[in-house]
Amino acid sequence: MTTFASRFSRHDAAASPPRNKRKRDNDITDAPSSKRQAFAQIEPLDSASSHDARIDGIDSDPTSATTSRLHPQNLAILHQLYILLEVDTHRGFDQFTARYTEAQLLDVIERSFREPVLILLEGTDFTNKQALLDIGGDVKYKGPGLYMDVLTDDNAAEWFKLYGGQAERVKVRTDYHKKPSVLKKNTALHYQLLRKPGRNYDYVLVAALPENEPVDTQLLDVLEMYTGLVFQMLPSKTLTKYLPSGSVVRQPERGCMVANPLNQHHDDEAARRASCQLRDSTDPEIRAHYKDACDYLRLVEYRPTMEAMRQKSKKKDLFRPATNEFERVVHIRCNTCKADVSIKQDPLPIFDKDTGNYLIRQQSCFNCPVAGAKKGDRRQFKSTMFYPIDGRPTMSMSWLGKHTKTPRSTNQYEDNGRWKAPTVVKDE
Repeated sequence: MTTFASRFSRHDAAASPPRNKRKRDNDITDAPSSKRQAFAQIEPLDSASSHDARIDGIDSDPTSATTSRLHPQNLAILHQLYILLEVDTHRGFDQFTARYTEAQLLDVIERSFREPVLILLEGTDFTNKQALLDIGGDVKYKGPGLYMDVLTDDNAAEWFKLYGGQAERVKVRTDYHKKPSVLKKNTALHYQLLRKPGRNYDYVLVAALPENEPVDTQLLDVLEMYTGLVFQMLPSKTLTKYLPSGSVVRQPERGCMVANPLNQHHDDEAARRASCQLRDSTDPEIRAHYKDACDYLRLVEYRPTMEAMRQKSKKKDLFRPATNEFERVVHIRCNTCKADVSIKQDPLPIFDKDTGNYLIRQQSCFNCPVAGAKKGDRRQFKSTMFYPIDGRPTMSMSWLGKHTKTPRSTNQYEDNGRWKAPTVVKDE
């Protein structure tokens, strides 16, 4: 049997260097004939999909996109994604493009995506819930592939959400998603949405790659990213970055994927903090999840770390934690940009023991980028002073242990006597 991997390999497997070190070679015509054939035999996954049946060798030019079944808009999405992959040296996808040309990647899509999906990709309307459910397929497939969950609601006929994923063994992954313990306890957005009464999951098989073949995890990541872009299952911020210029993010939002698929095997930190992108969602349920996720990160990461650091401070006997509800709720704003978007709640406020003044500290302001800094740089944003928005008395940490009487507040307000109980600040 001719393998799926060999069809797209640039070099003879016996003489090629490790996959992540292969060099670009645009000419594959000199490869052995077995390398130039498509996977010769793929057993059908279900009787409803003629695309899953046996496929003969390739007779047409694999680099020709003019014969593609995909709608031009969906081809443009693939082209834009490929351009970004070519310059992605941080996550190593530049090496992926050295193994697959854009035409070869398109060929992979057209030969591995199931027929009902390809029919949908011939157009651009993905708002028909029933058409998505009719994709069907056997999600008990034991080989590598892509799947999608079409979430529905018995109490709202028009409501549905889409979640996409990939796995080296589709059955193992979809079985995990359906485990009662996972559905009950997992805090991810996908499961949070399913826990509402009346919600249902319906998994469909999007693409199937041959079983018992070496799996290229980067290929699976790219295919998952492509489906996430086409069906708009990703956060609006991610869609805006990766979709072609002029593309419109459809409303209402249908996606409930959070992490960028390109990060999951290459950038654990970015994948873990992906929930922060949900802040700009137009869906109230998703914005609520964003708030819960941020509260969780503060609880499990920020607070224990800061408490440990404060215990090592030489001034630990000069300040104290909050002792009442008024002190526990301190909303602060960047004193450099003074923008409302920089307002946040201090998760761990501290106060001077002598005066009771709130201690201001430097923090990163995501609204104040460092000039010339690139995304991902350690100093991407400026460290600025954050002050309470309600005008309560404040003191700089540098004053601790140096004053003999109550110092003048370093607050931006001239009259500290006009401070009052904080107002409720709604999350944007």
